[in-house]
Amino acid sequence: MTESPKPSVPPNIEEFNKVVALVFAQLYEAFPIMVDLIDRDGIAAAFEVKAGEWASHKLPSGRGFSDVMTYTIAWLNSQNYIVSSGAHPAERVVLSDKGLAALNAVPSQLSGSVGSRLVQQTRSGNWGGIQEVIGGLIGSAAASYQKGIVS
Repeated sequence: MTESPKPSVPPNIEEFNKVVALVFAQLYEAFPIMVDLIDRDGIAAAFEVKAGEWASHKLPSGRGFSDVMTYTIAWLNSQNYIVSSGAHPAERVVLSDKGLAALNAVPSQLSGSVGSRLVQQTRSGNWGGIQEVIGGLIGSAAASYQKGIVS
């Protein structure tokens, strides 16, 4: 019996996961210090988006880079993975207890914490395993949250 190939991740989810990984890596390295402004230029560089082209640059999903970055950061804030005390969700940001707990997790398939893995991979520009790490991170946090509601 042959193993069926893994389904491909839609481009919008790949883009979301990459922004999440970059934001989490920044905040994990800075923790517990609040970041005045998330390094959006660094995120743009990881997507190979030039300065001044954020709004016009289309990603493989067909969405604009600026929208994907802004709405992803806002989602992390609304889901309580990060805490923002600025006028924009990317200003004056720190990991929440939920975000820190998720990044400190050490899944059996990793030799270190999720946060350490994200920092290493984002520094090296190795996006290969990011999809699984972020997918597992968000999925396990959602399952924990749902379990807490039921009990």
